[in-house]
Amino acid sequence: MSAGAGVRLTRPSSRAAAVAALIAYCALALVAFWHNLPLDNAHILAAEPEDTTDVGWFLSFAGFATSHAHNPFFTDWMEFPGGINIPANQSMMLLGVVATPITLIIGPFAMVNFTMFAALVLTAMAMYWTLRYFRCRPVAAFAGGLMFGFGPFQVAHSLANPNLTFLPALPVIFLLTYRLTSEPGRVAPRRDGALFGLACAVQLYLNPEPLAEILVAAAAAAVVVTALRARHVTRAELLATVTGLCWGAGCFIVLALPFGYYYFAGPQHVSGPVVGLQQLAVFHADLAGLIAPNKNMLFGPASIMDRADLYAEGTLNESGVYLGIPLILIAGVLAWRERHARLVQFSLVVLLTSLVLSLGPELWVDNDDTGVPLPQRLLTHLPLIQSSEPVRFFAGADLAVAVILAAGLTGLARNWDPGAVHGRVRGLFPVMAIGVVATVALAPLTPNWPDHVVPVDVPSYFTTSQADAIPAGATVLTYPLASFGAVQPMQWQMAAKFRFKLVGGYGYVADNGGTPLGNPPMSPPDLTAVATYAYGHAPGSPRLPPFTQSTLRRIRQVLATFRVDDFIALPVGQYRVVSRYVSAALGEKPQLKGGVLVWYGVHRAVENQHHRPPRGRG
Repeated sequence: MSAGAGVRLTRPSSRAAAVAALIAYCALALVAFWHNLPLDNAHILAAEPEDTTDVGWFLSFAGFATSHAHNPFFTDWMEFPGGINIPANQSMMLLGVVATPITLIIGPFAMVNFTMFAALVLTAMAMYWTLRYFRCRPVAAFAGGLMFGFGPFQVAHSLANPNLTFLPALPVIFLLTYRLTSEPGRVAPRRDGALFGLACAVQLYLNPEPLAEILVAAAAAAVVVTALRARHVTRAELLATVTGLCWGAGCFIVLALPFGYYYFAGPQHVSGPVVGLQQLAVFHADLAGLIAPNKNMLFGPASIMDRADLYAEGTLNESGVYLGIPLILIAGVLAWRERHARLVQFSLVVLLTSLVLSLGPELWVDNDDTGVPLPQRLLTHLPLIQSSEPVRFFAGADLAVAVILAAGLTGLARNWDPGAVHGRVRGLFPVMAIGVVATVALAPLTPNWPDHVVPVDVPSYFTTSQADAIPAGATVLTYPLASFGAVQPMQWQMAAKFRFKLVGGYGYVADNGGTPLGNPPMSPPDLTAVATYAYGHAPGSPRLPPFTQSTLRRIRQVLATFRVDDFIALPVGQYRVVSRYVSAALGEKPQLKGGVLVWYGVHRAVENQHHRPPRGRG
């Protein structure tokens, strides 16, 4: 790295090295998902099946909406009749549209598994190409791609959250921010600005949360690095930076208008944080987590792993901040060696900003609250940022460490002097030096793979022509009621290619009775009480109402209010309780088809019961 002018950019020169990197990244991703290969339509990851199903639903719906000319930003195909605001739910609509062929040809769960596989590979390759543009050696760029694409953040979120691991746009945003603000004399402002706006828009339609987080860190880096070289900034360079950023902002605003309208002003938009600040704040990084491995890692003392598993509220898919002592020391030494390089300075600010913000509103060390206030509390009123879990800022830290590692290894190799060694062997020494140092740095980050999976247990009713008995676009109420902790009905809907609309679901909605996450309340609550009692929900759920004509009338009232066409019950839990109440309310017994109980024509049965003379005193 040049000490003064920064890092010159160039186009990658070695296609063979890029192909080798791609093959290696694919092989590693196959190891990660060995139990559910990319096109497996019969399994999903077991760590958080609710989250995986939720993301899969939005991915699948994006393809369904575009192929059937539905509104891709708002829909009542879940949480009927109120509907759900899709931009507020980290929907990955762009990726869902691109992956539509897989959904249609193989199935929705194959699409989810392929997305999780592709997330690791494409994120690593995007980092690799970014580092090659920074003239990092291929081996160093491979190590940097490995760090970001398969680092602790990615390993943790690959357990359940493809919306947080599919991050190929982040290295591009980092690159273009650096070019526009730190190398303004070397760029074409309009072109690079437009590309910057396009990259930001792509990430917005993949998931707005990582976009907001990387922009905060990159903006801080741009301000600091510009301040450090303020005396040397010419008027022409300042004009180029402003021009590029204006073009970027203009392109982004145009592309983001539909998303922004629905997020901030559309139906069921969420005012303030999507989830309450107190709930978000618990998912913060623990400073000790930087050096204490948890069970996402293969190596580490059992006692330390057990302790580290408790960080971030004991949620392993949110515990991705481990770097390890070797990597921290090596990255620190390399950063010091290259401290005058503008790229390293820029990356250090991104690293520190992302790290500090990931720690949350107060500093925690080894699961103890020190009470020391941190800057993250100042961001709790900013749009998008206020809906972010603090720990997720660490993606920017991993990215910055990857850049520092690759840039530092390249500088190390450039200064390597093998002494008396001559010939071809002499040329291998820099590569060997990079390989040895990178191995020492990254070996402690070896993931505990492959991840565990569970079968997708969808009744045959939804995967065969039996589901055609449901009128297209009909409204279906299910037992269990679709919700967090009971996402099976969402899987049924995906498997049936969205033949029906679903009452309930797992998503963020504004009109949900005042809770930050959940279903709009059914009123009167009798049917909800029956379903939750029969499904064995936790203590505190509504008590089972008496089996009286009054209760049955209220159940019919709910079915009419929610305009239910068909009722489908899975024979699990105390399903006979549901069957007894619903059958009595409708005056009809269900049909057993394809592993489920089905009451067809619920609206007709409700009308018939309304016109019958009352029986008993109720």
